[in-house]
Parts: sequence; C-alpha cells; structure tokens
Amino acid sequence: MEKFPELVWRLKSMLERFADALSCIDQCFIADELLEQLPTASQVGKTLVGGIDLNKVRMRQVVEALIALSPSPNGFTASDVAVRVRALSKQSPMPIRPPPCRV
Repeated sequence: MEKFPELVWRLKSMLERFADALSCIDQCFIADELLEQLPTASQVGKTLVGGIDLNKVRMRQVVEALIALSPSPNGFTASDVAVRVRALSKQSPMPIRPPPCRV
C-alpha cells in the first residue's frame, strides 16, 4: 500500500500522455497537398532536412513505434524507438559495440 500513491501518479501520467496523443491525432487535419509534400526535403533555418515518406515500410514502423511509446509515464528515448522499430521489423537486437578507434 505504501507504493499506491506512486502507482496512481504513474497511471495518471500514462493516461495524460495517451490522451494528449489521441487529441493530437483527433485535432490534426492534413490537407491532401501536405501529404504529397511530406516526402520532399525542406529547410529549417539554414539546415536542409529530409522528408517523411509514409509509403516506406520503415517510416511506418517508426510512426507505429512512436504511437506505441507515447503513453510511457517517463517518456522515451531514441534508443527505445530503435528497439521498438527493430522488433516491428523482426530484426535481431543490435549488439552494443564501442566505436572503432582511429589511429
């Protein structure tokens, strides 16, 4: 029983994050021309950024992973997304290796 308040707090946080994700999905309206433009590169400030092609299986897996991780009570990391995408694509987990040393 001593952990009950923490449990309630975590469940509340999960519910709030999930409700936020749902409200974003419910409230957004994407015009047809925007869907056509998503795969093309664009510019943010002086930086050129790649587009999002939802016709690619990998990108759909990333979106699915983000939606699945969105209710996490403590948020999630890019590593969490990568693990989830690997699971969705049925890839084996990548072993952690130190970067190669340059001499």
